[in-house]
Amino acid sequence: MGNAVAREAQPVVQRLISRWLLRSRLEVALAGLDGSGKSALARALAAEPPLAAAPSLKPTIGLVVQRVQHSGLDLSLWDLGGRQRFRFDWARHVSGCDALLFLIDVSDRDRLAEARQALHMLLDDPRLRGLPLLVVASKCDTLQPRDRAELERLGWAPLSRLLNLDCVTEQSWSVLGVSAADGLNLPALTRWLVLRAHSGRPPREGALGEGASRWLGGGAQRHGQALLRRLMPPWLGLRGGAAAVPDHESTLLGDAELRPV
Repeated sequence: MGNAVAREAQPVVQRLISRWLLRSRLEVALAGLDGSGKSALARALAAEPPLAAAPSLKPTIGLVVQRVQHSGLDLSLWDLGGRQRFRFDWARHVSGCDALLFLIDVSDRDRLAEARQALHMLLDDPRLRGLPLLVVASKCDTLQPRDRAELERLGWAPLSRLLNLDCVTEQSWSVLGVSAADGLNLPALTRWLVLRAHSGRPPREGALGEGASRWLGGGAQRHGQALLRRLMPPWLGLRGGAAAVPDHESTLLGDAELRPV
């Protein structure tokens, strides 16, 4: 009963937290391979027509910054080009942001190993130490409903294993399945931004009001972690637990090769 009440209260708590904490905007980086759905997610957060109803999106060249209002949040979305030649600039842009969303196209199983390598190359940069990370299982609407339900039940642990997320120790990380085409789990993504972006690394100067800064200085990381665990749905994959998943369950995402990064 307690968990049900907490989940029902999420929208109210989200509005209270965002209004109290946020004086200005959150800077959010969207990274991932080309074609992973970064621009489509940015459109969804901006409440623009979904990709199916909009002209085909061209690959992002370099960097596109878009400021949007979503669920009471003021967001600056840094949509980073995903082609090979742009990836060396990712860390320079991401280091100035409040959170990183790294998109993995779960419908493109042949590129999971490439996505894993790009993710760890980015996270190896010391400038990203402490930056909250959300691995977005993008285009999850393309999965069979039964497979998607099982992955959500497992907290997307098979994907965590394929990406070697247990090796990520300098960032707090979570995994969430999202579909920009139909808006699946966009509210959960918004809640993650509200809670996690203020419970990880110290806030940027001038990003928060005086009262919020005092609260952050007095232990917001501890309280934010507790809030996150209380308010997030049970199937949202939080850090840890992936190592206990049997190897055969990785077949939910196909036969992606498990190689060391």
